[in-house]
Amino acid sequence: MSAVVKQVDGAEAIQMMDEVRLIAAKAPGNCFAYEATFNDWETNKVIVNEFLSVLLGCGVAILLVLLLVFNDLVATLIVMSNVACVVLVVTGSVWWWGMQLNSVTVIHLFMSVGVSVDYCAHIMHEYKSQPGERSERVRNSYSLMAPAVIHAIMSTFLAIAVTGFSQGYIFVAFFRLWIGIVVVGALFAM
Repeated sequence: MSAVVKQVDGAEAIQMMDEVRLIAAKAPGNCFAYEATFNDWETNKVIVNEFLSVLLGCGVAILLVLLLVFNDLVATLIVMSNVACVVLVVTGSVWWWGMQLNSVTVIHLFMSVGVSVDYCAHIMHEYKSQPGERSERVRNSYSLMAPAVIHAIMSTFLAIAVTGFSQGYIFVAFFRLWIGIVVVGALFAM
């Protein structure tokens, strides 16, 4: 017995899965359709909407917390714009590295939100607490807070460096995305 196997793309696979499930739902009795690859196809079906909805929720939560901490809309929007830029660049790096948006990469993209908030908000918080003119506040805030942020950047880089030698997809994705998170987050924070 021989079988003909046709390679299908993601959209075709999702459509096929939905059609098989519909046929099974209409069958008499308590019937459902399952195949091991449905797990991957189901993930591909919902990943973009889930990513965007969770990212929106993160953005709203960060906006509210920053407004409470800074009590300044302009400072909050500056930090939020930096965070948005970091997430946008790191999300673009998923495509640049030839990876797909999947459950592994999405987790790291969510982590990029937190790390970039951490880098940017510390600098802004110190700036807001400094007295004097703008240039003096910038100079003082960087001289006081930049060493701590640079330490965080370097320690994160050292922690992930060992995964750069790995061959497994999860560790390769981790290394590539975290290099992007650290470098891009540092650039936007400083």
